[in-house]
Amino acid sequence: MSYLLKRKKNQVKWGMTIEKCLQKDFAKRVKELKADVVRAYGGYWACDLAVAEKVEGVPVICSVHDTNVELIHNSTLKADYVWPVSMVVADALVTKGVNPKNIFMFTNRVDVNVFRPLRDWVNLTNYERKKKEFDNKYPGKYRILHVGRKTEQKNAVTLFKALQILGDDYSAIFIGQGNMKLYKSWAQQYKVNHRAFLLNRVANEEIAWYLVNSDVHCTPSLWEGFGVVFIEALATETMVVTSNIAPMNEYITDGYSGLLLKNNKDPEELAATLRRAVTDKELQAKIKPNARKAAMKFDKFSIDKWEVELYRYVLNHKSGPDL
Repeated sequence: MSYLLKRKKNQVKWGMTIEKCLQKDFAKRVKELKADVVRAYGGYWACDLAVAEKVEGVPVICSVHDTNVELIHNSTLKADYVWPVSMVVADALVTKGVNPKNIFMFTNRVDVNVFRPLRDWVNLTNYERKKKEFDNKYPGKYRILHVGRKTEQKNAVTLFKALQILGDDYSAIFIGQGNMKLYKSWAQQYKVNHRAFLLNRVANEEIAWYLVNSDVHCTPSLWEGFGVVFIEALATETMVVTSNIAPMNEYITDGYSGLLLKNNKDPEELAATLRRAVTDKELQAKIKPNARKAAMKFDKFSIDKWEVELYRYVLNHKSGPDL
């Protein structure tokens, strides 16, 4: 059950009932529902609400996805349990002042039956027609995919610079909402307008299709809390080029399951690494199967079981962790 304060009416999405609930009514609804636990996502306003309206005997869990200590709300300090999605987020929580005894590691998940390698797609009905349409829409001998919000965090500017260096054989697809005007200005500034395809959004189930039809996925982020798109790319056995920073280097091993940049702001290094990723067949033969193996640790089925065990622990230790 999830509560959003600004909803005009109840909705059912993503398998959840979303109820309109004012803050003054929140504790009452928790009691009416006989909830055993309250889960607040993000370390932001949801955690503020859950902590402020905490019902005695009903523990509050706050899951956190951000590495920026300044963006993590102080309410996380008062949550009974805090679940970071990566070690770098856990470190940020400790820096924030969260009691390490209240921190329990968690992570994001990927449906590996949706995000699967190209060989599992080629026999599907209409594959050849869809593939031809895709190639015509996004021409280029080598196709780079960049997925992420259109913000400076995703470091697309370095990819635009690298695209200029790589030349006309290379094109790039940028998927994500945000500052489209900024991305258009970069495409114009680096003279790659005809090779940079800017999309506002793509349905989540279509991201897998874009991945398997691209030669490399490259989002050289300046920071990430987790970066689920990297796991999605690994699961499809798409070559991944990204920054050698946590959390990406927590689940990607350079030269084994992907390629990591020493300097993610150096367009020359990025261009060279992208060129290597799409042309070195021996490297691809080594990395691609290892990429899929790396992603399997985040398989939805396994992470669902992990989450169930965390809830069981919480329900058996309602007075707080006893480690």
